[in-house]
Amino acid sequence: MTASGYLIRIEKNSNLSKEDAENLILVDVMRKKGLFDDVVNPYTGEISNKISCENRYKPDAQIISTDDLKVTYYSGWLNNRLQYGACLDNQLIYKVYNALFYCLDQRTLYHLEFIVATKDKPEDSYFLNQIQSIKCQNPLLKIGNIFP
Repeated sequence: MTASGYLIRIEKNSNLSKEDAENLILVDVMRKKGLFDDVVNPYTGEISNKISCENRYKPDAQIISTDDLKVTYYSGWLNNRLQYGACLDNQLIYKVYNALFYCLDQRTLYHLEFIVATKDKPEDSYFLNQIQSIKCQNPLLKIGNIFP
C-alpha cells in the first residue's frame, strides 16, 4: 500500500496469547539484529579476518508505552529489494520504521512497517508520532488516516 509517499507493510497474527506474541516480537528483533552480527571472512587476508557492519546501520529496539499499549519500535535500512542487511551507504535505498504491538482484547499481534525512500529524506519524528498514535480499538484506522 502507498500513502503520502511511503509504503506500508502490515502483518497480522490472530488468536495468540500474550506470551506467544511477546516471544514472536523477541524473535523478530533478534532476527533483524542477527543480520548485522560479525561473521568470519571466508577470504581472510591481511585486511580483516571478519566482516562487520558499523553500529549506525544496526536496528536498536525500544519500547514505547502509550495509554494502554506497549509498542516495540525500531528503525533500520533496506536495500533495493526491500531486504535488511545493507551496511554500505550506497545500498541504503529505503529507511524502515517498525512497530510491533499486541492487542489483548483482539488476541492479535500486529507488525507494521513504514518504508520510505532515503532520497525523500524521511523525518524520524513523523513516523514516531504515527507509531505513538496507534490504539488497539482499531489500530489501523489511527495510522495517518489512511484507512477510511
